[in-house]
Amino acid sequence: MSIIINTYYFLNLGKIIHFIFRRLRILPDAITRQEKQSLTPAIFYKNLPSPICLLVSYQLSQIDSFIDHHRLLAKNYSEKLKTKFDSQSSYLRYSISIDNPKDLITFAAKNKIILGDWYSTIIAPKDIDLSLFGYKSGSCPKAEITTTKIVNLPTNPNFSLVDTTRIINIIKQWKSKKS
Repeated sequence: MSIIINTYYFLNLGKIIHFIFRRLRILPDAITRQEKQSLTPAIFYKNLPSPICLLVSYQLSQIDSFIDHHRLLAKNYSEKLKTKFDSQSSYLRYSISIDNPKDLITFAAKNKIILGDWYSTIIAPKDIDLSLFGYKSGSCPKAEITTTKIVNLPTNPNFSLVDTTRIINIIKQWKSKKS
């Protein structure tokens, strides 16, 4: 994953490696075909391999420090971007509202920063049939509009305050180019 992330926008090498690894089933799909069809995959009913159980156990033992780190980064984003901060949120993602998310994501990518658009549809992922989940287009118009304006900033444990400051500066550069 480190190779993929660090080369994601270098000649699209990371994207190509990611695609190949997914095709070869070295990396699993984030969402299974069954889940996309509103079905529960059978794998949820099986025992997990011991290494996965150890990883989950370790991550659960560190959950408070992970959440504290997410909040620290989110607070930095909030202060510098003048957005709302909720000290009770766990901030797995720090979402901001932008009029043209794709433009910001592209601008950031040119500066070797990967921003997310994970919540760009009313039900994720983008390629599912919403009717399978009982959703009718137009039933939540405010939510539908909101999903077209969301950009997610990273808060993961591999990011530092220096990284968030770099991202904030890129966002400010992008905004100043728009003015």
